Amino acid sequence: MTRRLYAPVHRHLSPEDSLAIARKIAHGYETMKDNPQILELAERIKEYQALLDSFGLSDHQAKTVGRNPYDAFFRLVFQLIILIISLVLSLPGIIIFSPIFFITSWVSRMKAREALAGSSVKLKGTDVIATWKLLSALVVIPCCFLVYLVI
Repeated sequence: MTRRLYAPVHRHLSPEDSLAIARKIAHGYETMKDNPQILELAERIKEYQALLDSFGLSDHQAKTVGRNPYDAFFRLVFQLIILIISLVLSLPGIIIFSPIFFITSWVSRMKAREALAGSSVKLKGTDVIATWKLLSALVVIPCCFLVYLVI
């Protein structure tokens, strides 16, 4: 990460240059790692990385974040348009598979309640839920597709 932060913003480094910078940083760290300033800098870099992680950014993205508010606005609008298009395109799949989801969930919850009532060791019955979701899906999916075929 230190090498990427050290590199110039608008200049692409060759692999040789990147390797040379990485070696110099590693050599400098090895010789100065007990220096209190270096320890403080390492701690600040760890805090910086934690902050980037909390925002969901990588270190190379931090160079360009916040430079142009119009660019950020247009990126947000573009991402919202992509989200809306994706939701519209997924709507037929949601409609087609929602009965399968609801029926298998209902059957598995019913069977889990029966299993929990008849057992003294089961706490949640998640194994029963998973089993009955699979078994009921093996029956419900072909039935739903036959109904869709007739319609």
